[in-house]
Amino acid sequence: MPLRNVSVFLPCHTLDDFPSWLEEADADALLVAWTSAWHPAVIAAAGSRPEHASVDLPPPDDDHCGIVPPFCEERFAAQAGPDDAGRWVRQAHGLDASVRAITAILGVSVVAPENLPGESCAESFFAIGLATLLAELLACRMRTEADLGTTGFDAAVVAAAQAAVAGDEDAARESLNEAFACLDASRARYYPVDSWAIDLVLAAPTTPGSRLVESLASPVPA
Repeated sequence: MPLRNVSVFLPCHTLDDFPSWLEEADADALLVAWTSAWHPAVIAAAGSRPEHASVDLPPPDDDHCGIVPPFCEERFAAQAGPDDAGRWVRQAHGLDASVRAITAILGVSVVAPENLPGESCAESFFAIGLATLLAELLACRMRTEADLGTTGFDAAVVAAAQAAVAGDEDAARESLNEAFACLDASRARYYPVDSWAIDLVLAAPTTPGSRLVESLASPVPA
């Protein structure tokens, strides 16, 4: 059976008890496991956005494959069966190793060994993957759900990944913008406050250019 769903195994039963107390190394490993599943080559091959599962519960036995943070290996091994080891990424250290391991399981073909399909857009997908996790965690703290499934988010993410893998960066950016808009619309339901992005540039007063020096000296923000 082809593998068409990707799960990231988290050291919690649900997001309600997500471990915000991890040490730095384990927190980094958890973040790597989650974001690696959001590489456009992974999403395009799976045809769906990544899910999260619990390392303390038996893993899905259908068409799932998944990524296990290395520090969760012992807990995961107690639940996983011996016959499906080839479906799980285990003991992969670092983002690059995790991405390549999961794409290999999904059968992603690589023309150039150093580049996976969609690599030029990968950072944007990692960013929306992190934003999605944070949105879901914030929704849990607010005693509700992000409910992204009703916003068109999933379709936009998959469309963006497919465009990125096909080399159509313009279409990928357009669909990514749509996905980020869905995230923002979802946030408005459980955390209805205005938000702004601030671009802060720091420069020394001695930087050449009189116009720049005058701008820095002005009490009015540029």
